[in-house]
Amino acid sequence: MQKPLSMRRFMAKAEDVAGIKNNADFFEKLSKLHAYAFSGASAYSAQSFSDLYQDPSVFGVCLDGDGQLNFLSDNETERQVVKTENIIGFAFVRACLDEGEILTVLVAHPYQRRGYGAQMMQALIDKAHDRNIHTLFLEVDEINFAARELYERFGFSILSRRENYYKVGHNALVMRALL
Repeated sequence: MQKPLSMRRFMAKAEDVAGIKNNADFFEKLSKLHAYAFSGASAYSAQSFSDLYQDPSVFGVCLDGDGQLNFLSDNETERQVVKTENIIGFAFVRACLDEGEILTVLVAHPYQRRGYGAQMMQALIDKAHDRNIHTLFLEVDEINFAARELYERFGFSILSRRENYYKVGHNALVMRALL
């Protein structure tokens, strides 16, 4: 089972992820937040985030502690390092023709249930519309009821179930939304 990120643990590690000075710092910060939120075995590395950021088919959003969204643009001329001292969430989508796959959505535990996940989902869907994406897919842990509820509010429905998909033995639900 995924371990929730406690406020104390997050605050104790805040110095580890504070202050982005270059892309490497940014990707390391995303990696640390991902590792806190998901089991270490399924967490993305800093290199994985770097690869996503450089992939022109990938777009995303980054959320700071004031609830401000920074768009991680798919336009090479607009790509820039997000300079924020307090990243509390992010999400990435990979597009292919008129479909997209939501690769990861994360809101740090102390900031969950405050509407930040919905704010990021709406931004991703708006960008998907801009890119003429008509269908979005994602996978979610079957027991992650909060995430499932969020996705259902945005029109996602369950397509299938993948048994023992996650390393901890949990099943994944494959969900789809027609935009």
